[in-house]
Amino acid sequence: MFKLLAVLVLSTAAAGQNARQWVGTPQTPLVSGAKRTQPLGSVTPCDDNQNSATGLPPELLEPCAPSAAPRYVPLDTQAKFALFTERISSPTTFLSAAFDAGYSHVTGDWKAYGQGADGYGKRYGATLADTEARSFFQSFLMPTLFHQDPRYFPSRKNGFLSRITYAVSRVLVTKSDSGNDTFNSSLLAGTVLSKTLTNLYYPRPERGFEPTASRIGGALLGDIQTNLLIEFGPDITRFLRKHEPGKLKRLQDRVLLRKNTLWQSF
Repeated sequence: MFKLLAVLVLSTAAAGQNARQWVGTPQTPLVSGAKRTQPLGSVTPCDDNQNSATGLPPELLEPCAPSAAPRYVPLDTQAKFALFTERISSPTTFLSAAFDAGYSHVTGDWKAYGQGADGYGKRYGATLADTEARSFFQSFLMPTLFHQDPRYFPSRKNGFLSRITYAVSRVLVTKSDSGNDTFNSSLLAGTVLSKTLTNLYYPRPERGFEPTASRIGGALLGDIQTNLLIEFGPDITRFLRKHEPGKLKRLQDRVLLRKNTLWQSF
């Protein structure tokens, strides 16, 4: 139970930190050599008088309605590689690996790694290598080879159940570089390759067909969880902001405004 709660907390933090770089929208024309004015994969707010008058950063503005969205623009190879590098350098990636390694250390998983600082270091290194290898295959190499988009594109539906169904289905369906829905071979192939690669550095008892198949299944369930968090993350954020104290709202606005200014300086 404790692990489940901790994983949910870390996953929510990851979604909050990385949502803009993993959420795909047609308003994100990332091309080689283009100057970045906001995070990769970010949602561009509607350019109306009400939003413009607020002076707030894009994170706090309402996104454009689907009918107002321009045509889909695919990511080029450089942009896909940039998504990969941003993900592996995210503080959440290291924190999540530290928690998973700590939990395995405390519960005695991967006994071959031993105990003490040395044992924890081996668990941390294996967990981090697993995460970053999977990111390389899923967000850069496979999408480049299969000409697919590694981003998550939010549903345009309003129904709660229909949005859940959509988020779950994105494990099997993604966008091709031509903008059409296609079988998500890059995610599935990337998962299989990265989880098979773990046999090179996981302890011997954790190698073989059954442990690898179990890791592949767990990784796909994790992808479903991530999709759901990204799909409903903005709704949760709006709900929390609606009920939080005014002073805290103003503090968050200043922090986000400062963050947006730093992005524009790149």
